[in-house]
Amino acid sequence: MNIKSLLELESRLDYFSQFSFDIFDTLVFRTVEDHTEREHEISKLISKYLNRIGISCKFQDYMTLREIEFQKSKLITKDEIDYFSSIKNILKSLNVSFDDLEMIANDVWKIEEEYEVSVAYANPEAEKILSILKRNNKNIVAVSDMYLPKSSIKAILNKVGLLAYFDNVYVSSDNKFTKHSGLIYKDLLEKGFLVKGNVIHTGDNWQSDEVMAANNSIFGLHYVNKKNEDRKSKLTLKLIKKHKFNINKCADDLSDLLGKGFALYIKQIFDCVKKYNSKKIYFFTRDANFLFSSAEEYKKKFSISGVELRIL
Repeated sequence: MNIKSLLELESRLDYFSQFSFDIFDTLVFRTVEDHTEREHEISKLISKYLNRIGISCKFQDYMTLREIEFQKSKLITKDEIDYFSSIKNILKSLNVSFDDLEMIANDVWKIEEEYEVSVAYANPEAEKILSILKRNNKNIVAVSDMYLPKSSIKAILNKVGLLAYFDNVYVSSDNKFTKHSGLIYKDLLEKGFLVKGNVIHTGDNWQSDEVMAANNSIFGLHYVNKKNEDRKSKLTLKLIKKHKFNINKCADDLSDLLGKGFALYIKQIFDCVKKYNSKKIYFFTRDANFLFSSAEEYKKKFSISGVELRIL
């Protein structure tokens, strides 16, 4: 169902007093659609900044640390990424001093925000939809799954010319609740920010924007737009061609995933060492040699000193 044609029906507008929207891939599109490509560009910009201020970090290393910390954060919060804690953990692993931590973390955030703002543009249908609602004096809110803070989302909406339409903007980074889990809907309903029984939510993700909304007694509408679907299909074909997907590639991807998971395990060992100021790590499992050699490589990679590794 096309939301534009639906909302232009005056009878439908009379059913709800509040209209809620997903942001990315619904109201706002990006010129760089490949997630991995965006991660590459963000990591390059941040790596360049860190090296400029005297902190040695290749962009590939930053990208790996970022992915590890983000996944670790999701395990801790059990939902959304805790962005600033993750960034600070990355900087700590790069030996950034405590006194400089807050300032550099804020600089990193601003670099990422500026990048997201630079690649954002409005869905051509967005202003038409929102102006219809505004003319009918509807309450308009945005509910987005995004780890960046609300101020960053507002900056993006402002850049594409849509911010003025919204009465409120709610982001999963606020309380670490997402639409994907449904917890953000529950939280906003309990606080009265979403009008129970009188709100319709629209977004491009069937699971997050329709199913999970419905699970919380919200009328959820899956946004389907032909141009948007064509855009996604072209991106999928581009990725298939770019990565040459095949059985062997899938096996490589699985190995890469397992490798990152193991790297996270080794990192957590060293995190505990740092936390408790330990000086020795003993490996005494049946696979001690593999764990020991991996830990040695980790020590070399991140120039960790003052910690002795031993096999029992």
